Amino acid sequence: MSGFKLEHWWHAFTVTGAGGMIACFAVKFDFIPQRDAFLCFLGMFLFGVGQWINHPIQCSIGRNHLGTYTTEGYHRHSSFFGVCLELLGGVIFVVEVFKIMFAK
Repeated sequence: MSGFKLEHWWHAFTVTGAGGMIACFAVKFDFIPQRDAFLCFLGMFLFGVGQWINHPIQCSIGRNHLGTYTTEGYHRHSSFFGVCLELLGGVIFVVEVFKIMFAK
């Protein structure tokens, strides 16, 4: 795991969501229904994947008086699929957080 880096916040959402979904199958929570915890982490995962899709790496090559240079960035470039995943993940996450917070 020495090469594993979380460079951006959307990577953290994706990894946390995936790890939480796996943990829901491995650990039984007494204070949260397993289904609600799983769906909460699924929402995080979907939101993170949507953000990852909407932040593609963008490279450019240019020239100036000093020579050739390259730039690299992750500027947002929305796609239909990425926005759908963000919205679906966000709605699932918010609904599940309210269910967990206001459960009997």
